[in-house]
Amino acid sequence: MRAFRNAWLTRVVTALSVALAFPAYTYAATVTGSVTAGVTLNAVTTLTTGSTSTVAVRLPSAYSPVSFTSGSGALAVSKMWTNTISLATSTPQTLDLTALSGGAGDTSLASVKIFAIYNNETTASKKVTVGNAASTQFKGPLSSGTTTIDIDGGAAMVLFSSTAAGWTTSSLNNLKLDPGSNAVSVTVVLAGN
Repeated sequence: MRAFRNAWLTRVVTALSVALAFPAYTYAATVTGSVTAGVTLNAVTTLTTGSTSTVAVRLPSAYSPVSFTSGSGALAVSKMWTNTISLATSTPQTLDLTALSGGAGDTSLASVKIFAIYNNETTASKKVTVGNAASTQFKGPLSSGTTTIDIDGGAAMVLFSSTAAGWTTSSLNNLKLDPGSNAVSVTVVLAGN
């Protein structure tokens, strides 16, 4: 009897050790972020009279990050996804924003509030064209789903919505990335709900 009890206790202790070594994980995320956008331009012109004229523009007048809290509502996000994608020459890729694969973060966004794409190439002519998927095009802030934006190598596009709704992905879920005649690497960052 003692041998049976010892064997049983050994199995229980082993099972508990395995359970403690490999606990069941649950996923909970707090997503926060900020976007800082602005333009500062200065033009100094020397006039024929020898005097100079300076024009300075700073928009917005004071740069400050637009902060996004964790949650839903205006200026709030609860999900994010990011991925660096290598696009082969003449091979567009379409991202389904409701069923994202690869990368890191949440794989389904009902709405997008922060939309950023960085073209990792160093040659400006290696552009990526964003938009105009074959069907159910993600429109975001654009006037229509067929509108496209070219992002040159080394450049980025960062757009954000401060509204509670953001940009819906319901029946507007496909985002096309087209490298044209170049192989292009891009990093995509999306946040929303």
